[in-house]
Amino acid sequence: MYYLLSAGIYNLIPSWDDQSGEMGESFEVDWKSENFHNHNRMARLLRWLSVLLWIGTFWVSYLFLARFFGNRKEIILLSLSLLAFLPTYVSNGGAITNDSLAVFASTLFIYLLYVSEPKKLTHLLLLGVVLGWAILTKYNCLVLIPALFIYLWILQTRRLKGSFLTVIGIVAILVLPWLYFTQNIYGKPLFFYSGLEAKISIWAHFLPEYYRVARNLFWSFWAAAGRVYEIHLPSWYYIFVFGGMTAISGWGLSKLWLSRKNAAQSDSASLKIVGWSGLVLLMLVVTSLWYSLSYQVMTSWGKNLYVGMLPIALLFSLGWQQISANRYWLYSLPLLLLLTDLFYMFGYVFPHFHE
Repeated sequence: MYYLLSAGIYNLIPSWDDQSGEMGESFEVDWKSENFHNHNRMARLLRWLSVLLWIGTFWVSYLFLARFFGNRKEIILLSLSLLAFLPTYVSNGGAITNDSLAVFASTLFIYLLYVSEPKKLTHLLLLGVVLGWAILTKYNCLVLIPALFIYLWILQTRRLKGSFLTVIGIVAILVLPWLYFTQNIYGKPLFFYSGLEAKISIWAHFLPEYYRVARNLFWSFWAAAGRVYEIHLPSWYYIFVFGGMTAISGWGLSKLWLSRKNAAQSDSASLKIVGWSGLVLLMLVVTSLWYSLSYQVMTSWGKNLYVGMLPIALLFSLGWQQISANRYWLYSLPLLLLLTDLFYMFGYVFPHFHE
């Protein structure tokens, strides 16, 4: 869906691509070369498309947070700060990549999931269309199917079967033609990359390989840039800053979970949202690790988790504010992320491309 959208924009003003004839060996792709041309108007336009989708993700996330946590402004602030300042997400937010549309579509689906009424057929049809759109953008959005089932199981038990089948029916109408096409072309309905057909057992690894995949998932979630994410911060920054932030938020979430006082509180809508968000994050992490360990080339990119960016941001913010309600503590998270962006951009990204 992203490439169809981009191709449509490209065909409106193809003259903006003033390098269309410079392909192959004669095309200079080295960012550090004096011959590299960094003024392609079409490339800039498509980057702005990603920025626009990033803005859409931010706005939909705000609507979701304002609806369910409108009386807790600190949760809205902290959640949106992660969406605005997470370094890898900032990098992807201005890149020509289908991640931008996948994250927007998945965030829109999550928002509609919580505001739609299962008894209204039009709402279910809209959910199916958006979910199908997300899956046709990127396959990691397939995790939204079990996420849908878990949501209905937790919050809509009376209409579980009918609602789920209706949404999945719409998804099937949209997605099955594409799966049939890929089956005919590549011999498999879910085709990924031509160079990664050799699947191996996830158990056929040694402990250092499991560690490396988990480590790659962590650091690339926080701060990774470049065509193959070759631009990263010093190891100590990931360990002490990002690791510390993750540990603090995780500790706060454990405090939140253990502080439930009675069954009535545990059944509250906001706590159910938190529980559902935790399950979505767990599914995303397990799926990403499984995918990476199933192929010889173990990518394990953290951006694969971004289809659950809204639940992740919510969990992180809830854990952070559990530590202290002091406003200086609350403001420290967005400030630290913003300073990290500036440090990363001017200290590593710009020098890498323009030294």
